[in-house]
Amino acid sequence: MATNEDSSASSAAAGGSPGGKIAEITRLIPLLTALNKHPFWETQPVPQFTEAGDLTLPDGPILPQIPSSDVKQDPYNLPAQFEWTDIDIDDDSIFSDLHRFVSNNYADNEAPLPFPYSPGFLRWLLRDPNQIKSLHVGVSVKNTKKLIGFIAATPAMLRIQTETFRVAVANVLCVHKKLRSKRLVPVLVRELARRAQLEGIWQGVFATERHLPTPICASRLLYRFLNPNKMKRCGHVVKTGPVDEISIRRLNKWYKAAKTVETRGFRKMDSGDVTEVSEMLKLYLRKFEVALEVDEHFVEHFLLPKPGIVDCYVVEDSETNKLTDFCSFLIHSVEVENDPKYSELKCVVLFYYAAYETAHLKLMKDVLVTAKEDGADLFMAYDIMGNSSFLDGLLFRPKIDDDLKEIYYYFYNYRMKEVLETPMPINPPGIKNVERGKNKQDD
Repeated sequence: MATNEDSSASSAAAGGSPGGKIAEITRLIPLLTALNKHPFWETQPVPQFTEAGDLTLPDGPILPQIPSSDVKQDPYNLPAQFEWTDIDIDDDSIFSDLHRFVSNNYADNEAPLPFPYSPGFLRWLLRDPNQIKSLHVGVSVKNTKKLIGFIAATPAMLRIQTETFRVAVANVLCVHKKLRSKRLVPVLVRELARRAQLEGIWQGVFATERHLPTPICASRLLYRFLNPNKMKRCGHVVKTGPVDEISIRRLNKWYKAAKTVETRGFRKMDSGDVTEVSEMLKLYLRKFEVALEVDEHFVEHFLLPKPGIVDCYVVEDSETNKLTDFCSFLIHSVEVENDPKYSELKCVVLFYYAAYETAHLKLMKDVLVTAKEDGADLFMAYDIMGNSSFLDGLLFRPKIDDDLKEIYYYFYNYRMKEVLETPMPINPPGIKNVERGKNKQDD
């Protein structure tokens, strides 16, 4: 893996603002529609490319909500050799099969750092405090009961401008590598939507690297090395440009970080902080046109530190003993093979944060220090919530071959004519899908 080491100006030139870029794409959509068909998504309640520029269409739900008794009651048909499977993540045997399936079928040879979900991370992700077990949907082979497809969503409250909706946030989608031409993704999506509608949920949110009808915003994944020596030794610092290799000396110079925390009152979050962190996050998210509605249950589950899964730090005012800022990150590891010195690489991913008294740049510097002290080798971040302004100053860069690659965000059964200039702060703990190996027929 390689990152752009150029100045902030060159970084901006390489990718530009994701919001501005997606707005430009949207303006060109009518010209591209005929060349880029999506047979499945053109049948779904999502904004279509052909609607671009039509100001007569209202914002809001595309399909009206109907009583649950009028929703299709039976599952969608599958090929004769397959059957629907209920995935109970509290059953250790079933969960073990699920984790093995996701681990074996998401890894991609083209992915420089696949960072598979650990069992603890996957269970934590799916065991949302508001989980609905019927939204953990599996497909298996009838004869062998072997899992060959899985999709899951987490229920959440989403504010879109002044309205609030109960939505399903799709965060796991995986299909067996050898069956990606069997059109399982469309039927998985339809079945998930049907089950959500039975629960009274008619809107959804999902993200993918594919440009489908029609994104509301986009973000890029940025990288910042914490341990260049280890990253290079393990083969993840290879520049795909005119220079074949980047010297360790230059890497260490670029990515040199402070050795100690500078912010007074900076400490790890504990259970007594849940209420204050919840209030800070709720207030911070009000800045955005689209954002999740969070509560103490959300913060306790998703932000309170859990070893090997999530970490969170707060800043406490020494005079008032009140919290003023916080920052959290997710934790992933990938096994290193055939290396006598290292057995794994540890990666952390910027999660939710809010800063009121401490400058974002200063807070993030301290987070980098603590992450490195805890053994992280790489820090990653999606440029959402307007964080590009301080991430760029800390040398977060896209991979060289990812300068133009973006993550697109979508609504299901909701139309919003205006593209968001700032990628929305919908930061699901993980989005696992099969986009790198996905078959075109699934569009």
